[in-house]
Amino acid sequence: MTLKSRDPKDDLTFARRLSDGEPDAVLDFERQYRGLVRHALGKALRKWRPESPVEPEDYVQDFMGFLFNDGG
Repeated sequence: MTLKSRDPKDDLTFARRLSDGEPDAVLDFERQYRGLVRHALGKALRKWRPESPVEPEDYVQDFMGFLFNDGG
């Protein structure tokens, strides 16, 4: 997985839209980072709960919702 070089002004605008709780920004965040979140959760679950294997996708939606549960 490689990170694309982006304009920091675009990132700042995106961060402001997220902090304002704009629904489109939240959906864009989920689309853009869902795979990364799934990968990170999978790694963490395998490391900290090796005795109870689970599918990380079971937790991705809850995690993404938790990030934005206070309206940004």
